[in-house]
Amino acid sequence: MLKAKPLYSASEIQSSIKERMRLYRVPGVSISFMDNGKQTDVVYGFANLNKKEKMTASHIFQAASISKPITALGIVMLHNSQLIDIYQPVNTYLRSWKLKTKKGTLSEATIIELLSHSAGISIDGFSGYEQGKKLPKEITTILDGTYPSNTPTIIENFKRGEFLYSGGGFTVLQKLVEEVTGKNFCDFMMKAVLIPFGMKNSFYSRDAVRRKKIATGYWSETDPVARGYHLYPELAAAGLWTNPSDLMMLIKTINKLLKKKSLNIDLLFKPIKKARRDAVGLGFFLNMVGKEVVAGHDGANAGFRSKFRFIVGKNKAIAVMTNSDEGFRFIDEIVSASDKRFAKTIE
Repeated sequence: MLKAKPLYSASEIQSSIKERMRLYRVPGVSISFMDNGKQTDVVYGFANLNKKEKMTASHIFQAASISKPITALGIVMLHNSQLIDIYQPVNTYLRSWKLKTKKGTLSEATIIELLSHSAGISIDGFSGYEQGKKLPKEITTILDGTYPSNTPTIIENFKRGEFLYSGGGFTVLQKLVEEVTGKNFCDFMMKAVLIPFGMKNSFYSRDAVRRKKIATGYWSETDPVARGYHLYPELAAAGLWTNPSDLMMLIKTINKLLKKKSLNIDLLFKPIKKARRDAVGLGFFLNMVGKEVVAGHDGANAGFRSKFRFIVGKNKAIAVMTNSDEGFRFIDEIVSASDKRFAKTIE
């Protein structure tokens, strides 16, 4: 019996990816696939063009809004420990700062509404801060919108119960974590989520990173972001550094816990609100494909673009991270080609 030949050889696939990178002006890309539990990591291009530093699977990227579902996992851990109840108003647990409405009254927005972008909170995203420029030292400076914050006051500005994407809401959750635990947000997330979920190369940081294998962000192929990347003190919303390999470890651990029905992980993937295209869980965006649920998130910080998708409860996933501000179209081609269930756009 003749064995069927693959449609494309490995060299043809590699040539095609490099051609698309040139077309979309993407300096480097890191990709991790998982199929039936088998993980494959592949990389192309450069982490830093000026230094001719080739991309490796160990290089880390700013994950941008992929920070949000990881933060949501941390909030669920706090819920499990009974330090908080996600169904209660967030102001129940905030002491030194309170979330207010546009009328100046105390907000009754619940933690689960903040996690599902349905609390009516202002500020959709953050542009970050150039290195060397004044950075807000305290999270309350950002929440209050006072100098040197580059965003206005975070408030309940819109109707609760309707989907409205809000990085501001996750910044409120950052304050919640620090007040409830008495710990720095970065330290809490490292101990409660990143280490236990196998993300050994990952961390949250608001400051310049002192590591060797860091991808340099680019506005376009030949125009690097000043000093390599912006700083994001809005940690819960945009401050995670990671790579596709670590995201695969996260997914594997999540699926194991779902199988064991442990740690209330299923809360993350229960549709809470209708989003513009499909549904939103806690931190994760969801697509319903037949009886299967596709979960994931996109990320866009200055000079970085990324996406990850997986079938909830099944070992089928992909994560793609680029060091280019123009990376989304290239990423979309890879994600869609990997599995038709991942082709539908989510946030």
